[in-house]
Order: sequence, then C-alpha cells, then structure tokens
Amino acid sequence: MNQNSNKGYSPIFRLANQNDILALCRIDSVNSSERYQEIIQWVTQDNAYLIEISDTIVAYGIFHSHFFGQNFIELLMVDQQYRRQGLALTLIENFKQLRKTPKLFTSTNQSNVATQKLLTQTGFITSGVIENLDKNDPELIYCYNP
Repeated sequence: MNQNSNKGYSPIFRLANQNDILALCRIDSVNSSERYQEIIQWVTQDNAYLIEISDTIVAYGIFHSHFFGQNFIELLMVDQQYRRQGLALTLIENFKQLRKTPKLFTSTNQSNVATQKLLTQTGFITSGVIENLDKNDPELIYCYNP
C-alpha cells in the first residue's frame, strides 16, 4: 500500500458544498474551465457527493435523477494518489443507498475496463450502448436493479 492508503481511516461520504468546489477541481482529471463550471453547477444543484479521509477530499461522484426519471451516477472521480483503494466502490455503494428509484443507471466508456469490472462486481448489468459520444469509444450503459 502506498503512503496515501486509506487503511485505518474511515472514509466520510457526504454532500459537497460551495467550500469544496476548488478541492473537487484539484482532483478532477479533466481539469478544464468547462469542468469547473460543471462542478459549480453540480454542487449548487446538490448532485455532487464526496469522500473525505482525514479532512482531505479524495473522491467525488455525481448522482441525479435526470435519466428518464431514474437515478443515474453521472461521474465517479478519484484522486490519482488514492486510486485502487476501494473509493469508487464506496461511492457506488453509497449511491445505491441514496437511490429513490428501484433502478440505478450509470455508464462508462468501452475503453474503461476497470470501471466495467467494478460495475459488474457491484451488481450492475449491461443495459445498452450509445454510439458517437466519444469518437471510436462507445458509452456502455449499466443498470442496477436488485
């Protein structure tokens, strides 16, 4: 385990607020002005949730109900230094608990094999494909329906 391991620390899952915006931007791999505006919007609309370890924001996710009236995980983002430590799993499990609809949807690119494995391990099944969002990298739709 690396020096940033969350072992021994309890991750705190909570709704993000205005004071968290810059920290969310710092860990975001896209790191663009457009993403900064999206993060502001997600936080303002109470769609952004985060994980803190020892007062450090290490991951965040976007959760809403704008997918055909169903709950949807739009994004999972884990700080580069904290990846492969179960934080995306923690986000997913918390989002399962937050859902207000029986089904929970999410998506990932066909090239993102790690996320596909994680979704399968957490009970999601494939539910469709959207072509032409990203060039030569279809978006795979997943559904959790316990």
